[in-house]
Amino acid sequence: MGLTDRTAVLQALSAEWKVKPVDLDDLKIQTDVAKLLSDATARKMFCLPFLREDGFILVAMACPRDPPAGRQSTNEIR
Repeated sequence: MGLTDRTAVLQALSAEWKVKPVDLDDLKIQTDVAKLLSDATARKMFCLPFLREDGFILVAMACPRDPPAGRQSTNEIR
């Protein structure tokens, strides 16, 4: 039906959840960073490390408010 577009939904959710919006279609993913998380964990938790910036690893997640996904990806990346 197309009542809104994907970008509007992404912006609304990021504002509600107080996280930076990430559109993977617009990103240059650092492959060495993406490999820090196993394929199995990335698929299971719907997350992808994509950038190393200022000593931090930035991770795109389907649901940033999912504590188990955050913990598991953080533990594996360490």
